[in-house]
Amino acid sequence: PLHQSLRDWLVSCLETVSFEKGEAFIRKGDEANFYIIRDGTLETRNVSIGETEYAPATVTEGDYFGEYLILTGGRVPGDIVAVTDGNAWVLSREVFMKILGGYLMDDMVKKIHIFKKLHIM
Repeated sequence: PLHQSLRDWLVSCLETVSFEKGEAFIRKGDEANFYIIRDGTLETRNVSIGETEYAPATVTEGDYFGEYLILTGGRVPGDIVAVTDGNAWVLSREVFMKILGGYLMDDMVKKIHIFKKLHIM
C-alpha cells in the first residue's frame, strides 16, 4: 500500500480532463501520458503500428492506458474519440516516470542492502 503522503502527492498530480461525445480526446502522434477513465467511454480509431492496423477498441470507467507508450517512448498510434461524455484523470509522462523511477530505486536499494548483509558487496 502507498504511504498517505505519497497518495496525497499522487492525487495532487492528477489532472481531470473532460471529453464530449464525438470529440477527438487524443490524436494520433500525440505524446503519451497515463490516463484513467473516471466515467464515460472512449474508442480507439485508425490505430496502426508499422504495417499492422488494429480494430477499434473501447475503454470505459476504471480502464487505464498509456503506460506502455511512456515506457517505450512511443507516440499515440491512433485517434481516441469520445463515444459518450465523460471524464478522465491524466498523469503526465514526467510524473509517471518519476513515480516509477522512485519505486525502481527503492527496489534497487533494498537489493543492495541484502547483498551487503550477505557480504557479497
